[in-house]
Parts: sequence; C-alpha cells; structure tokens
Amino acid sequence: MIAARYLTLLQHLGRTRTLGELEHGVEDGIGLRHDIDHDLGVAVDMSRLERAAGARATYFILHTQPYCEDPWFLDRLRQIVDDGHEIGLHLDALGAWWRGEADSPIDDLARWLDRVRGAGIEVVASAAHGARACYEGGFANHWLWAELRGDDPASTMDGISAEGVPVEDSAFRLTYPPSHRISRPDGEAFDLWSASLAGMGLQYEACMIPVDGYWSDSGGVWRRSPDPMEHDLSRGRHQVLVHPWWWREPRRSTLLLSTARCGTKWLCDRIAARTSATVLHERSLNQAGATLDPV
Repeated sequence: MIAARYLTLLQHLGRTRTLGELEHGVEDGIGLRHDIDHDLGVAVDMSRLERAAGARATYFILHTQPYCEDPWFLDRLRQIVDDGHEIGLHLDALGAWWRGEADSPIDDLARWLDRVRGAGIEVVASAAHGARACYEGGFANHWLWAELRGDDPASTMDGISAEGVPVEDSAFRLTYPPSHRISRPDGEAFDLWSASLAGMGLQYEACMIPVDGYWSDSGGVWRRSPDPMEHDLSRGRHQVLVHPWWWREPRRSTLLLSTARCGTKWLCDRIAARTSATVLHERSLNQAGATLDPV
C-alpha cells in the first residue's frame, strides 16, 4: 500500500504527464517519473492510486532486478500500462557488465527488451540507473548511447552524477575518461557510446529532457533537490522523480476465510499479480516443512 502523504504530493503537483509527453513538445508541465529499483509490486500499488487520482507517469523498470524473473512480472507491467502509464527501461547495462554479471551489455539488454515487447508491452525510453558500480568504476549508464555522445563528451559529462544531472557534492560527481572507455576489475575494457537508442527502439533518455526544474526523492528524502511541496511548479517544465519504494506503508497482515473449493487459489494468484502483497494460500501453509509457525 502507498502512504496517504503521496496523495498530498499529487494534489500539490496537479496534472502530471508521462515523460514522453514532456519530451515530445509540451511547452509547460510536470513529467512524473518512477524508478523501480526494488519492488515492482509497490509500483503497481502506486500505479492504481495515480489512476484514481487522474495522474500519469513513466515507470522505469530496472532490468537487472530479480523481480524480472518473478512469475507475475509481465502481468504487473500490463497492469501499469492499463492504468494509463508509460513503461521505460531503467538502464543498468554498463553497471551489470562492470560487476561481471553480463558478458555483453548490449546483447543482454536486447534480450530483455525482446522478451518484454514480445509480451505486447511497449518500452519507449531509457533512464540511467545510478548504481554503486557507477561511482566505483567512474561511469554513467547512459554513456552507452551513441546519440548522446556529442563532439566533446568531457565538456558535457564531467561533473554529472550517475543519474545524469549536474551535482555539487563531490562524492557524486563523475570524471569522464579521456580514453572513451571503461575498465572493470578483471581488466576487461568496453568502448563507451557503443549502442544506439534508436537501434534499441527507444525514443529518449530521461536525463537529457530539457527542463526548468529537476526534483528527486533519492533515498526517500529531497536532499539532491529542493522539496517540491515547498515550491510552485505550475509554470515551466519540470521532471519529478519519485521512487515508490520510499512511499509505501508498513506491511500488515490480513486473514481471509472462505468455504472450500470456491476459487481462493485463483483469488490468491490475482492479488499476488496485481498488488505488492505476499499471498499465502492454505495449500502452501499446510505443506510439510512450511516455514510459518502457527500462533
């Protein structure tokens, strides 16, 4: 469940748009962005709340997260789309390569996109993930895209954070490598700007959208930007980044009782697919070796 204080933020922001609408020529407005770093179920909770509130957003899905292998993964993406939102790629391809999780950042990414699109889900954009590996290895994930290179990458990429925005804190400022390459701990090197946004069927990179204001709740607090609740965002172009993980309510338990053979297993499956709940059916609770102790 999403905390009620998020509705207060939505009411303050007013009408929100997807980042795609902001990218494709809307002169003024608020593009609402969600980076799904931890839990796709919580994202579905937020998606439904926004639908009821008349808000629209772009949900960036982290392709290196275990939730991509969850049996409800594609169902949850479809639910977000059905709620009127846009799906994007939370890009961690260079991070996965640097950590040794992928032999080829490009090939692994292409397979993930093919799988999602093969299920009828459009993926329209990229947003660089600021993984810890970026600061350890000295790179930003969006340095993968050839369209963003420019004639002199150092002039535009020096001093940004791994999320792609200029920052003052030296702990989050990157230094662009003059070799245009990055190396990982085992000595393997990779040429930056080696893939194409268009070639991957993507329309834009979130950090490159021109805006008047960028607002981010990184780590659950507005420390890398001012708090939008304290400012009037009714004029100009703004990108507001909200991580659903930091807006969830404490988990609570609910016990449902019913007659036998009335469809409870089907109901459990639907609740698991369409919410953040962890659902335990009597069939699993009654199995030998269950890890739950009766109270």
